[in-house]
Amino acid sequence: MTVLTLVFATLGFLSPANRGALLSSVLVFFVLMGLPAGNITYILPIYYLYILPIYITYIYITYIYIYICYLYICVYLYILYTSILGDIRLWLGVP
Repeated sequence: MTVLTLVFATLGFLSPANRGALLSSVLVFFVLMGLPAGNITYILPIYYLYILPIYITYIYITYIYIYICYLYICVYLYILYTSILGDIRLWLGVP
């Protein structure tokens, strides 16, 4: 707000001849910049407290599901390969 007021004063929109213009512009900028700030401070806690944890939970559930599928595939391949190797040993007569 201060920077924006100083920029307008430097550009000549707020001349020192109009004594009340600088103070009025500061108050107007304060009100106009307070509106989005109030909306953001209202929306961000809702996002971080309610919406974001749902997405994080879905991500964790997805990773857990992928890990469980990976374990099942590893166990399945272990059983498959050991049974194939066991059958080959029986066919070849290797103890």
